[in-house]
Amino acid sequence: SAPFAVTAFFLLGDFSTDHDSSDGLVLSRKMNYTHYRRCQKCRRKQKSAQTLRAVEASVVEIKQLLQDVHGLVTGHGRPRLTNVLSTGTSSDAAELEDICLPADAGISSAPAAINRAVTTQLAGARRRVLEHTNLDLVEIGLLDESSADQLIRLFYRHRDRDLLLHNLSVSEPSKELRKVSPFLHAVSCLHGMPYASEDWPAINIRREVYKQVRSTLGQALISSPLPLDEINAILLMSVYRNESPSYADSPVDYIDSWLLTGYCAQQAMLSISFSAVVDDVKRHMVTDADRQAIRLWANICLHHLHWAATIGRPSTIPSRYLDQCSLLLKVTEGTVREAMIVAEITLYTNLNRKLTQHSYLDHEGECREFVSWKEKWFHLFARPRSTTFRLSYHCAYFILAVRSLEDFNSGRAAEDFLGPAAIINDGHGEPAEVAALSHSDDQLRHQSYALRFAFHILETFLEMSVGLRNEMPVYLHMCVSYSALVVAQYWRDQHLGDVSAATVLEYLNDVEDWCAATPSSMIVTAYATSLAKRRVKACTRSKDGEHETPNYAHSGFGLLGNPEGEAAPGSPIYSAAEGLLGLGGIPPAAEHDGGRPPNHAMGHMADGPMPDVMLTPCFPSMEDFFAGGFLDFIK
Repeated sequence: SAPFAVTAFFLLGDFSTDHDSSDGLVLSRKMNYTHYRRCQKCRRKQKSAQTLRAVEASVVEIKQLLQDVHGLVTGHGRPRLTNVLSTGTSSDAAELEDICLPADAGISSAPAAINRAVTTQLAGARRRVLEHTNLDLVEIGLLDESSADQLIRLFYRHRDRDLLLHNLSVSEPSKELRKVSPFLHAVSCLHGMPYASEDWPAINIRREVYKQVRSTLGQALISSPLPLDEINAILLMSVYRNESPSYADSPVDYIDSWLLTGYCAQQAMLSISFSAVVDDVKRHMVTDADRQAIRLWANICLHHLHWAATIGRPSTIPSRYLDQCSLLLKVTEGTVREAMIVAEITLYTNLNRKLTQHSYLDHEGECREFVSWKEKWFHLFARPRSTTFRLSYHCAYFILAVRSLEDFNSGRAAEDFLGPAAIINDGHGEPAEVAALSHSDDQLRHQSYALRFAFHILETFLEMSVGLRNEMPVYLHMCVSYSALVVAQYWRDQHLGDVSAATVLEYLNDVEDWCAATPSSMIVTAYATSLAKRRVKACTRSKDGEHETPNYAHSGFGLLGNPEGEAAPGSPIYSAAEGLLGLGGIPPAAEHDGGRPPNHAMGHMADGPMPDVMLTPCFPSMEDFFAGGFLDFIK
């Protein structure tokens, strides 16, 4: 070390041999030497840190590679997203590469927040928390541990696992989930019941489980702040089956998914510290809690945007909070699934903005914002399991086309669906075409766009695997149902190029067959498909064809207490279908009310005796249909 010190001394010194040099010069040399030693240490530490980070990155990459190989061998792996942003435009890549500012920055210093904190500390005031009063299904004896395990496994196997905060593939999922959240445990059991056998659990057990979940859901509406597990349970109730299980002796409850997802967003704003997540991302110290919080937040935003677009209500999530969804690509490994969620949020944000501005499709049936979006995310369309992503893309175009048509018609549908103005019977079994109202070229163009995208939805839906169809949220089921009605409504006035009526009927038959064989389907999908098929047949059958009745008996879902099928002759759905199709029957509600049909959201049916030709309800608007009006179809 001595030679090094001497060398450093002469290198850093003044080389002056003057013995009369001042003490200040000696002190300066010592400081320079000390600074040199310190810089050398910093450089060595920085180099070691860089080497360590490189080694850690290599280990992570090798670990991910082994996981991908194992996933490919077992068939359960998800492909790693490579260069998600590089395939897009440079501006888009730069936008997502930059870490967004936390939406809750400065909230803790707001006057209301300070006042609440002081009140809590001094007066001991506290917010109302969710109290699980008699909610544990195992403790109250509704289910035993083994049955709950089986139901939770069914739910986990058939539904989208990315919506769950916890891995339920453990040996005892019921016990683990009860510790975390009895509410989430009950919701998971409820959503696993459609995949169980028809006679297990018993109908009374299913009804009681639903009542328990519904009661706790009401408690959650007046509790704050909620833990993320409770918010997760509310989100699941809005994503899957937004109507209650239907039985012969029970009314159908409708759960407003727009309201619940908006409520989830409000609660998540209270429970998630976006500032802490951003700090962890910047420090490269992302935790599992960060990943769970941002994944849940992104799913809440996505499903809320879905329902805001279809129901026509505004999104309740501020734009700066929507921007936090881009953190999903920062806190996770950046898989294809996460990229699709972020891309879909961007798509539906653009859609809601266009609907608010009453900006629709151009004269070519295209949307400039959607075209740019697809160019940016086009690489995701070719990925495995991308059919759900493509279906959602077609739904966005479909919503824009239908809302454009409704706006063109002053906010109402163009004509009656299956009404006497469309098809009448001359008394001899031969339908006669009624002179249609003159349509402007613009109206026909809007109808053709809606018809085209409706057919794309049916086509893409049938391309999906059974597993992906099971994972579909209720929003996509509703889009499939409404697209079937649109195809039937405008089939006689429009054409789909080389697509024949036989092809359309084949598609409708395939959807109907899937509904009959799949417990995860919704009644409204089967019912709308049956109506659409009957409508297309009526428009295309030959003059000597018989007025045949569609085979409703094969659409059994086990939901109305009829093991042979809830749509069999004599059932409520079949009677309603007879009324809507003008086959001589009347809706069940009319039978129980002296022959007077009720007034409902689908249209007004005049009081008085039923006429020979049924006055059918108006073709439902998208807002009415998605906001619960679809239930009027099955009354």
